[in-house]
Amino acid sequence: MTKALESFTITPAGEDYLLQIEDEDGETIDLAVSVDQLDLMMEEIERNLDAEDDAEIAIDADDEPEDN
Repeated sequence: MTKALESFTITPAGEDYLLQIEDEDGETIDLAVSVDQLDLMMEEIERNLDAEDDAEIAIDADDEPEDN
């Protein structure tokens, strides 16, 4: 079963970072992540948001009346 994200934090931990993720039930998971991994996460988030924006633009364009 998929759970909803409640919150997350990213804090420095030596040369890496600690990514703490809390779900809707209050359960948490702590992950050690590198700067490279954080960069990859940010790139993936940006790609998904850009794709969503592109899809919304395409939908808006479909709603525009055609010139006849």
